[in-house]
Amino acid sequence: MSSVIRHATHSSLEKVRLRAVLRLNAIICGLVGLAGAGATGWTIDGLGLSGTIPEIAVGLVGVGLVVSAIAVWSASASTNPPYLRRIGMGVIMLDLSWAAGAAIVGANVELSGIGLTMAVVTAGSVLGLSVLLAYFVGQVLDPIDWAAGTVNHPTEPI
Repeated sequence: MSSVIRHATHSSLEKVRLRAVLRLNAIICGLVGLAGAGATGWTIDGLGLSGTIPEIAVGLVGVGLVVSAIAVWSASASTNPPYLRRIGMGVIMLDLSWAAGAAIVGANVELSGIGLTMAVVTAGSVLGLSVLLAYFVGQVLDPIDWAAGTVNHPTEPI
């Protein structure tokens, strides 16, 4: 009986942590998106993007990030573990794509010092969030809870 109670508490805690990391991801994504959506000529010049990436493209990427942030924040409110896991996996894929894109831009575009710093910081934080998400996604639906010695069936409510 106590192992079942520990298991339920452990799973509930992991869901809370997964939702928290998803929300942190949404906040960072939204802030970067707002910066991109509000980018003006002097911002693009300051990052070293002038002449390489059109201002409208930076704005569209920013709007896309804001929409993505709203969607992730909304989805993070779910209490359904399989749904949370799917959302987490999707966000991990988007984060890895973002980090790869930042690395490609950083390697192929002559960014200013500020631009390069921004690319490295955002790519590093996105990769860090991906690692956290991967850990918590695995914890939410781990088929065997080794600490409690119980089996977690994904079809049963946690």
